[in-house]
Amino acid sequence: MRRMKTFVSCLIIFALLCTFVFTDSFFKGESIARLLEMAEALPEDDESFENNKEELSEKAEKIYSLWKKSRKKLEYVASYALIEAADEAMGELYGAYKANDADGFLPAAVKFRDSLERLAVLFGVSFQSLA
Repeated sequence: MRRMKTFVSCLIIFALLCTFVFTDSFFKGESIARLLEMAEALPEDDESFENNKEELSEKAEKIYSLWKKSRKKLEYVASYALIEAADEAMGELYGAYKANDADGFLPAAVKFRDSLERLAVLFGVSFQSLA
């Protein structure tokens, strides 16, 4: 009888642990998906960059703010190399936006999107993320 109680206790603890891990991964995945959606809405050519300054300003500030919040949460569970790549790209992107430099902004936006896509694979539920 005592072994049964121990076994049931272990199952309950395991179920709680699995629930926490999946819930945490889900919310982090949603955060990355939101960032990726915002990054995909950034300008992709010089003309879009130059013609939509007001809209770009709003988008760049929002994505920078959300990245700063998300980065702290991701540091504990994601590869430092992936986070550092995304953080470096965000720094370049934000700096180029502030300097009004389309030549620096556009490649940084592509690098940031790529980094987010890699993080999304890590937090997504798929066989690819388990490898």
